Amino acid sequence: MADTPHLIRKYSSRRLYDVAASRFVTLAELGEIIRRGENVRVVDGRKHDVTRSVLLQILTEHEERGEPLLSSDMLHEIVRLYGNAMRVPFGRYLEDGLGLLRKQRKALNEALPRAFHDVALTTMNHLVEQQATLLKQSREALLSLLGPAPDDARAATVQRSPGTGEDKGA
Repeated sequence: MADTPHLIRKYSSRRLYDVAASRFVTLAELGEIIRRGENVRVVDGRKHDVTRSVLLQILTEHEERGEPLLSSDMLHEIVRLYGNAMRVPFGRYLEDGLGLLRKQRKALNEALPRAFHDVALTTMNHLVEQQATLLKQSREALLSLLGPAPDDARAATVQRSPGTGEDKGA
């Protein structure tokens, strides 16, 4: 994740402006920026931080689009936590759980390419060996079908007389 958050300006027209890219972005595009691992900071015209509000809008869009992460029962419990003494510990619990999930995902993302690389090399070596064996067998089968080479056939039928250098038919 980037140390410096990606700055987004939210205008009174509700439009979002990506300062780094010098262009307007949609909530969906902002979601993509976040999924790439970047943190964002959204400020309004008065330079007030409205990041949480915009992040909640992104979550709402996903939840309404049929990609729910939070069940109705879970949302009811979260709403009940407001004004309750358990709100702060629950918030820490969620943050710690998401932090652990992020660390595990990072470790898995780092381990998978190495594992696939090792598996790919082993598999490739095995396939090359199989192909070499198959080619050798195919060559031998082809040669047996063709019979001996012409020089080999002649050598098989011609017998040299020792000492005379003359060839005699077999």
